[in-house]
Amino acid sequence: MKNNELQAAIAAALQDVGYECDLDHLRPGYADHLAGDAQWMGILDDSTPGSDGPPTFDGPELAKMLRSTILMVLDLAPEPDRDAYEFLARATAFGNRVFIVQTTASRRDAWRNFIRARRPELDVAEIVPVEGSTNVSGRLTFFRRPERAMRTLSAASRYAGWETPWGPAIRLTRIAAGIEFYETATAGCYRLTPACNAAVPQAWRNVAVSQHVRERWYCEQDAPLVMLAFPEHFGEKELAHARAKFAVTFAPKIAAAAVDADAP
Repeated sequence: MKNNELQAAIAAALQDVGYECDLDHLRPGYADHLAGDAQWMGILDDSTPGSDGPPTFDGPELAKMLRSTILMVLDLAPEPDRDAYEFLARATAFGNRVFIVQTTASRRDAWRNFIRARRPELDVAEIVPVEGSTNVSGRLTFFRRPERAMRTLSAASRYAGWETPWGPAIRLTRIAAGIEFYETATAGCYRLTPACNAAVPQAWRNVAVSQHVRERWYCEQDAPLVMLAFPEHFGEKELAHARAKFAVTFAPKIAAAAVDADAP
């Protein structure tokens, strides 16, 4: 998605929640006057030729942006992901100050070290590239609970903390609206909104490995049920693995249940 398309998508997302947007605030780079506003969304482009990470931009204006931002995002995807930016725009409309650095994976650690040295307490999320997908460029991932963004972040599970049936989460990835992936120290699991959960066929849910599917939690063994119900949000490698596992683990159970249902 080109930057002019990105600006239009962000503006539309803001208007959806009743927030009028000045497109000048969204151009790549950062504007000095934004730092004093109650809410803003700033974008710095470190992905173009001639840029070389923090040293290229280090100065008083960048320092001011870092001091006032609430949520910092490193965009490592090859191009901006529309869904991720629309979500961040809505987070801005709810009173957040969001600063996005469009950069490359090779500069990730440099930016993280730069930010940590100046704002060690700052929430730093990432838009992580998705391989093998024509629909999704990147996924928004949080490494700590962003208090001010929670009003728009956790659509699938509104509760205090990142507790899951398998222990506290250490990472949260927003797959799409209504689909979130939580990683604990030992496992990963999906959480769906009621609407998304209803889109997973009942016959699939009936043969899930974990009983927590009843509460809209899908453990790692049940992940194929989520991936194949929403294939547009996953890469081809992920889907190939999900199809193979579904064929071995779930398809025979579904077929057997269908036979039992048809029996006199």
